[in-house]
Amino acid sequence: MIPTAWTEGKNARKLQIEFDDKTYEFDAATRMMLPRVLLAQHTPRQYQLDRETVQHIISWVARKYIRSAFPDEFNERIRPAANKLRKVFKKQGGLLSAIFLTVSDEEFGRDQDYELVIFGAMRVLDHNDSKKRREAQKLVDKIEAELEQCDGIEVESSELRSEAEISLADIRVMKRWENDIDLTLREEGEDAVPPVG
Repeated sequence: MIPTAWTEGKNARKLQIEFDDKTYEFDAATRMMLPRVLLAQHTPRQYQLDRETVQHIISWVARKYIRSAFPDEFNERIRPAANKLRKVFKKQGGLLSAIFLTVSDEEFGRDQDYELVIFGAMRVLDHNDSKKRREAQKLVDKIEAELEQCDGIEVESSELRSEAEISLADIRVMKRWENDIDLTLREEGEDAVPPVG
């Protein structure tokens, strides 16, 4: 069984997929370019990945270029919550397909709070499963509770929604908060981790 932290593009550094009863792993750090002439010398096998797996691979590679950026001050304020949630996401991150936040792009001073709205997204079939929905709601509640405890952060609301309930208009005003929040924050004493995809 593949660790859920490495599936579906949840981890920006490593992706694993299952295909033809085998596990294949992609590692962002060892990505390389091959001349097309090398590929032209071989006949492709008659295998075809399913559409969802192809989309996960495309999204995983694209993260390097499309990741949401959050203000440094916001990242600093949520550091205590992020450190706690990192462990939770590694165990339960598969419950949600995405986390979206509304947050200002401005670097606020200490006298002004960042006001957040949180959407936890679930795949429609998972959302229809009452047991999975209850577990995902607990995760969204945990995210809200941890962020609310951070100085200078005020959570106005949080909701669990199926992907079908999140509109294009919502996505235009919200930012995706990656489950692999190592990329959003820098560790103590380290430079910011580059958003490799």
